[in-house]
Amino acid sequence: MIVSSFIMQKMTPMTGGDPAQQKVMQFMPLMYGVFFWPASSGCVILANQQFGGIAQQWFFNKTQAP
Repeated sequence: MIVSSFIMQKMTPMTGGDPAQQKVMQFMPLMYGVFFWPASSGCVILANQQFGGIAQQWFFNKTQAP
């Protein structure tokens, strides 16, 4: 889940923003992994949604003109 969230974050373009906020957002996948560790079924559901989102974002990045 942590890896898929990190990949999704890197694939999604971030518009503007404060550098401090961007730094905090880089640690969010790790924090989610720590928070959801006891609830492994929630991690599986969230990870499956992340992989679907990665595929969708990759498709949009490849098909949309810059």
